[in-house]
Amino acid sequence: MSYSYELKREICASRVKNKCCRRNMLRAALLFSPPTPDGRATLPAIRRTDIREYFLTLLDEIYPSSIRGETPDMSELGVAGDTRAYRCSSCQGTFLRGLFLAYGSLTDPSTREYNLDFTFREKSAAEKAVKILAENGITAKVKPRREYYIAYIKSSDEISDFFALIGASRATFDIINTKIAAGVKNDANRVRNTDVYNIQKSMAASERARDAVRFLRETDRLSLLPPDLYETALLREEYPYMSLFQLAAVSPSPMTKSGIATRLKKIIETAEKYGYKKEGGST
Repeated sequence: MSYSYELKREICASRVKNKCCRRNMLRAALLFSPPTPDGRATLPAIRRTDIREYFLTLLDEIYPSSIRGETPDMSELGVAGDTRAYRCSSCQGTFLRGLFLAYGSLTDPSTREYNLDFTFREKSAAEKAVKILAENGITAKVKPRREYYIAYIKSSDEISDFFALIGASRATFDIINTKIAAGVKNDANRVRNTDVYNIQKSMAASERARDAVRFLRETDRLSLLPPDLYETALLREEYPYMSLFQLAAVSPSPMTKSGIATRLKKIIETAEKYGYKKEGGST
């Protein structure tokens, strides 16, 4: 069983409560599939039977009178052209969920370079999908592949953003975990990689902050910090290797990652006023 298929099964098992959201999932499947000559919508050729049955169940539930085999009446569904109807805050995400279930495929992030593809029979459908993804801040491109057209996303950040939008937490976390593992791998060729550089930069900044707090402690000046900086300095002491995001999560005061970073910068600047040197510690 492929990673992509397992992921789709998990998504199908997650119930979508609002009927307007389920309708938009169904619209996503029908909108990009060529209609029949008499103007009836068709479901795409979904290879996995249970995924196809999922959409047929949506058809039966939402438009029971329209079904004639598996080709519902286009006029009743109102899917001729782009007629998405986002009626609640979740509709946009569930439309994209339907797009992935019907046309998408994700390579296993843990075994190879991750890539998210959407496969269509017509170039116009692929281009329409790219436009809709762009409306959600996701950049995709179109390329031909044999008799099909592929809308594909290569950026790991945008792929994880897509799965966050559709509520697929497993894929989101798998991609993030793969990035972390790749970033810390002891491989000389990856030292030049931007992700590794950012990790190293973050670690260096964390070390400077720890040294600054230690300097203030050793010179009996830590308690002279303003209450907000003192609170963050104690956090850095107690959790010396936590990321900024993690420090913000355990902070007694509600904090963001950028808020923690600003406080630590001010702590370093305060220590420097008393003689702390970034390069080598204290004078």
